[in-house]
Amino acid sequence: MRKYVLLLSSSLMIIFAIVQLISAYVPKTGPVGNGLNGKLIWFQFACTFIGGASYLVLAIYWIVKEKRAKKAAKSEGACNGRE
Repeated sequence: MRKYVLLLSSSLMIIFAIVQLISAYVPKTGPVGNGLNGKLIWFQFACTFIGGASYLVLAIYWIVKEKRAKKAAKSEGACNGRE
């Protein structure tokens, strides 16, 4: 269950990073201060995206590891005459 929550949250984190980047460059009306700080925007995007991508890789690793363990246990049971 934990791996699927991690998979969902990492996907949402990546989507949030992309939406945050897009919304930063959407033209705004009214006074907006000194304009965009490109370095800050890209730094926040990179940190959020890298964090989401690394959690996504971790979730996929856990899912594959569990499937391989189940497959190995099933084949081991078949070799011993149990099913």
